[in-house]
Amino acid sequence: MSDQQFTELWEDALIRFQETTGKNLKDESIAKPASVDDLIQAIEARHNKFSAYRERGAHFTQMRKDCSGPLLKCLGPWRLVEHQL
Repeated sequence: MSDQQFTELWEDALIRFQETTGKNLKDESIAKPASVDDLIQAIEARHNKFSAYRERGAHFTQMRKDCSGPLLKCLGPWRLVEHQL
């Protein structure tokens, strides 16, 4: 596929998406790939960024679990008293 064909196909897809969803993807935050290779690179970059985000979230969740376990053991007797009130 030539770059020109891809550009025309991409523009048509953006128009059809807006007609279907009412959302305009032509704003400045959306990548404007000029070729299939550009599109693949943009998708891979987003994927890598999202993977890094998920990894940071997993580390935070594990840290929270590691910290809350001992805390809950210490609060155990007080938690029972609170529920009995």
